[in-house]
This record gives sequence, structure tokens and C-alpha cells, in this order.
Amino acid sequence: EVLHFFVLCPLTVHSFSVIAAAVSGNLIEAVPYSGLSDVGASSFVFSDRTLTFKDLGSYPSDCFYIRGPNDDRYTPSSSVQWMFSTDQDCTVYLDFWSGQENYGFANWDAGWNLSARSGVQFGSYGPGIVYEKNFPAGSIELYGNEGDAQLPNVGTYLALLCPVHVLTVTLTATETATSTVSSTTSMSTTSTDANVIAVAASGGNVAVVALPALTIGDPSFSDRTFTFA
Repeated sequence: EVLHFFVLCPLTVHSFSVIAAAVSGNLIEAVPYSGLSDVGASSFVFSDRTLTFKDLGSYPSDCFYIRGPNDDRYTPSSSVQWMFSTDQDCTVYLDFWSGQENYGFANWDAGWNLSARSGVQFGSYGPGIVYEKNFPAGSIELYGNEGDAQLPNVGTYLALLCPVHVLTVTLTATETATSTVSSTTSMSTTSTDANVIAVAASGGNVAVVALPALTIGDPSFSDRTFTFA
């Protein structure tokens, strides 16, 4: 039996571009997430508040953080609140730092999935839950948060846009002098900030493990008892 090992490494891709606009006409900007900090002007959470970050969460470094106006929190859920234009497919993360997922978002949450990302913290708020959804390159519209003026602590959600790097790899077993393997395994992977999702065309169990996380004694295959020595 011939045993095959494969290591996938992230690709270098062209830069990601985001243009942001608020329907309200209030100030909104897309700023590199990697440039945020907990000091100075780059630490502002909103474009119309002086609140600053305490913790930036766990988002990919090549994302854009949308520094928008908290006053847009009153936008009805049936109306577009923010619009974006991107030159690549992307994942949009919505960071609900104070329970906003129970307000306007609940009326337009179809297709959004709960994310494993950790949310930001600022002042006495966060981290809250995070939702995510993939969008193709082009126009993106996010609808209103529909906050209540009687609930001043319910501000608008936060948004981050992150490029989706797609790497498609076809792994084909070859004939050798000691064994012939006739099957072909195709693996389609999507990588965002070096995160990889793998699927075996055979339907077999396949998992992606970060190379630094492997240790002596860990399983080498999903369907064998071999271990790394």
C-alpha cells in the first residue's frame, strides 16, 4: 500500500478593495483591520463616537473593518443601511456586540450563519456573537438594525469584509512499483487567512490540521491507525 501525504500552504493573492457608503449620508469608511489598534485615532469604533477598542476580536488580518456611524442604528430593517462594492468574493462578518441580532437583523438573517470568530470589545460592551455570510465580488447591501430610541445602549452592528481566497487542488494517486492505486481524490479548498476547508470526492472523512499543531503520536490518516513518529 502506498501512503500519500499532502501539505497545503496559503497563496499570495492580489490586494482586496472595498468601497463603503451609508444610505444616511453619514460618514463611513473601510479601514484595514490590520491597521486598527487600541490607541489613537485608528482605535475609534464608530465614525460618530469617541468609543475606542479594548480588544479587536479574532478576525483575519486581511479584512477591512467598516467604521460606520452608530446613529444609523435606527434604520428600518426593510431599508438598506450600508452598501459596499468589492473586487473579490468575500466573507462579511457582522459583530453583534450588544444583542443587536434580536432587532432588525432578525428580519433579514436568511443565509447568515453563526461564526466561530470572537467579537470585539470596547467600553463595557462585547464580545457578542458574530454571524457570517459569503458574497460574490460586486455589490453588497446590509439592511437596517432597527434600533429603538428608547434603548440607547442598542447600537448598530459592526461589519468586517474579508477576501475569500479560493485554492483548488486535485490530488491524483499514481501507479508505483510496489502498488497500484486506481482511485482519484479531488480536494476543493477555500482558504481565508490560512483557514482551509477540505472535502474528499470519495465521501471519505477528511480533516485539515494546522501543521504546527501536529505532534508525535497523532493519527496520520482518517481511516488508518498509523501515527506520526
